[in-house]
Amino acid sequence: MLTNILQMLHTTAAYQAAALQLMANEANFTAKQLGINESVPPPAAMDTNTWSVEAPPNGVGGSVSSANYYFDFHKGRLLSLRKIKWLENSSAHGDILKLADKPSLLDTNTVHEFAKEKLAAISVDVDALEKKFEPVIFQVPARRRDASGQQLRGVSNNVAVPLFMISWGEGPTGPLLRERLKQLGRPMRRSPRADPMAPVFMEILGTTKEVVELRVRDDSFSKRPPLQLTNASELLGPLPPPGHFVEELVGGPEAYKTIESPDKVQAWLLTSNSDNPARENKNRTGPVELKPSEAKAFSNALLNFDTYFWNVSKGCIVDYGARLRFTRGNNSVDVWLCFQCNTLSFSHDGKQNFGEFDNGRNPLVKALQSAFPKDSIVKDLQLNGKPSQ
Repeated sequence: MLTNILQMLHTTAAYQAAALQLMANEANFTAKQLGINESVPPPAAMDTNTWSVEAPPNGVGGSVSSANYYFDFHKGRLLSLRKIKWLENSSAHGDILKLADKPSLLDTNTVHEFAKEKLAAISVDVDALEKKFEPVIFQVPARRRDASGQQLRGVSNNVAVPLFMISWGEGPTGPLLRERLKQLGRPMRRSPRADPMAPVFMEILGTTKEVVELRVRDDSFSKRPPLQLTNASELLGPLPPPGHFVEELVGGPEAYKTIESPDKVQAWLLTSNSDNPARENKNRTGPVELKPSEAKAFSNALLNFDTYFWNVSKGCIVDYGARLRFTRGNNSVDVWLCFQCNTLSFSHDGKQNFGEFDNGRNPLVKALQSAFPKDSIVKDLQLNGKPSQ
């Protein structure tokens, strides 16, 4: 089990560069076949904020981007592409309405053939796809608005926008919903709206015949071989020990040493950001300088590999309740702890990393209670859902 987790965490710069090159080449092939006149740069020229590489056991996957498109890959296959900000504030109806005034090069009768042509160009087996799934074509509608921005009533104020969505099959929720409605005696008709979660989905801008989004969730229809790194083991090298990943999480070797053997550890209790209009956590108690035994309890928990849920991000809005500062010589590491969602962050040398400490909640709660034994909020913290007292 531990080996599997370490394999999911382990990567190297050499492996990432090789995987990125494969994805860039495939993205450029796709762009050329779809008539997208731009390309993904080589790995050395990529902005670090515009790419990602999936864990090696999942196969070649991640994302790369050109000037205006994102390309996502999973298990060696193109999963999706989408044009970036092709319509600024596209959720605003006013901008959609501006499209309605422009002539379209496609309509609901011709967009199907155009979509099939583009899918075939990137080696999707369109015949097999349409034998299994009936296409659903949807032209995006809009409603005119008055000077104040309110929608105008009446059929005459409905307008068709030259933006088309076409899908083959339906997403995973469709059959579940139909079965539930069947149980309730309310059969559901097939929706005329294309489903972005379907096995294959495409969104096309009729004014320019651009593919602004493509999703191929069912890769069984792809005739292209999956991307593979045959020398992945060589590029990855030996599997590091668990402590290596803790070291990376806390901020590097110096940060690890500072938490492991600090000269001084201070602790603060913080106000809830829900009580602050600026959504800030301010100090409410502290700083308190911890005794060596109290500091050691925090250090042991924070440097324990088993404390963390790895490769997990909950997406919570954190509300930090406590802060620690480990100091060693001129080096310092700040740790922010949210006990509502068991999320923490490490701040060291201007960089910040986040982790999920669900497995280490109990020792961290007990360490905080030892440091602040009289605080009523800290006293009421629970141990994995159970009262701590």
